[in-house]
Amino acid sequence: MEIQITEKIIRIFEDYLIDMEESDNTIKQYKYSLKTYKEEIGTKLNKINFKKYKEILLTKRKPKTVNVRIAGIIKFIKFYAEYNKDKRYEEIIIKNVKMQNKTYLNNVISLWEFKKMYEYVKNTKRDKYYYLIKFMRIYRSKNK
Repeated sequence: MEIQITEKIIRIFEDYLIDMEESDNTIKQYKYSLKTYKEEIGTKLNKINFKKYKEILLTKRKPKTVNVRIAGIIKFIKFYAEYNKDKRYEEIIIKNVKMQNKTYLNNVISLWEFKKMYEYVKNTKRDKYYYLIKFMRIYRSKNK
């Protein structure tokens, strides 16, 4: 399967995005994805060319940016498949770049440390700090 990216289909895609109430910034990003694809690869969108585009982007951009560009092209492919009533166009879709999420926080005390501090302030009768920590404890429990 192959899609020919023309100015006409890009305008129809833009109208579709407006009808779907996508934000102006999202529309701008999706159109920019198509523009950069055309500049790097050309007007023929197929799986092989889409993979080449991804590889080119990875040499120039960070993975997060590459994923934004890929998302724009994928949205276009899904639109095109719907527009032409042919789901086979979705075979062109490729996977995003895998990124490792950071699952840690710096400078945050553990629950055990918090409880230890709370008990210390409570037992040493340091009222000013006791109420501050008590407030933090209440705030924490409400925002879980």
